[in-house]
Amino acid sequence: MIVKELRVPERILALEALLRRLEEGSPDWHRVKEDLAKRWAGYYGELSLDYYLLMLPEKEEYLVLHDLRLGLSGSFFQIDLLVLHAHFALILEVKNILGTLVFDKQFSQMIRTQDEKEEGFPDPIAQAEHHKKQLARWFEERSIPLPVEALVVISKPSTVLKANSPAISRMVIHSHRLLGKVEELSGRYQQSLMESRDLRKTSRLLIKHHTPEEIDILSRMRVSRENVKMGVHCGGCGHIPAIRVYGTWLCPKCGYKDKSAHIAALKDYFLLFGKEITNGEFREFAGVESVHTASNILSKSNLVVSGRGKGRKYSAPADWKNG
Repeated sequence: MIVKELRVPERILALEALLRRLEEGSPDWHRVKEDLAKRWAGYYGELSLDYYLLMLPEKEEYLVLHDLRLGLSGSFFQIDLLVLHAHFALILEVKNILGTLVFDKQFSQMIRTQDEKEEGFPDPIAQAEHHKKQLARWFEERSIPLPVEALVVISKPSTVLKANSPAISRMVIHSHRLLGKVEELSGRYQQSLMESRDLRKTSRLLIKHHTPEEIDILSRMRVSRENVKMGVHCGGCGHIPAIRVYGTWLCPKCGYKDKSAHIAALKDYFLLFGKEITNGEFREFAGVESVHTASNILSKSNLVVSGRGKGRKYSAPADWKNG
């Protein structure tokens, strides 16, 4: 049973918002586009594992949690996928990478060869082992008795795997081998350590302690605010800015009209520049001159309002948030 579903990460949404507001073909645009493509690949790789996880036997209770970020000793660690069972917990480090992958234990690295080009990546085995130790400590601090195991799962069936150690082949698998590995662990860990209600309680505790990462995407991607296009974008052709005309937004490029185009622009603002916006900041961002018009737009946008007068601020409602 999937108790914490995979959602599109806020980082991907922020990168999408940033990409459409950069000059196409610029160095910033290329850098953001490349990072976005990698993150979409990771997302779809993780999502593809649900096909196998939903085939886990119903008679044995398996609880699946996607995308956990937990605090430990003043810092955080991230888990792609966690499978909880009454006998054990299994961390899945998911990689969606094409080509030929060589796992070099001597130098603790993963090398991808594709189109006769070599590219180095951080060692996912080391990452998985580190997360295994961190989760074991997290469990220990809360008297959760489950032993923790970890696997690296390659979601692309066409990816060729090579290793210089037999131990690596036991820990790195293609996704189609996942069910067999889970059955293997069930055979190894035969003692039940938790009742069903305690297992569910543990899953709720993990979800409660999940802390989504707050990212300053401009800083992370080394993009100057001056290079980000301001304005409401056209829902038809993507042009920025659309112009406010007689209560609607008109695209000067394709003629598309949309009365609620400012909603998508506000979502972009919250992803790129902060969790709150004032009347003045909205006017500057959306290209609206009138204080009254801006106030009218903001008040009808279902935003959360705090403060009064010139100190009034608006933030996104809960149903706009994805994390």
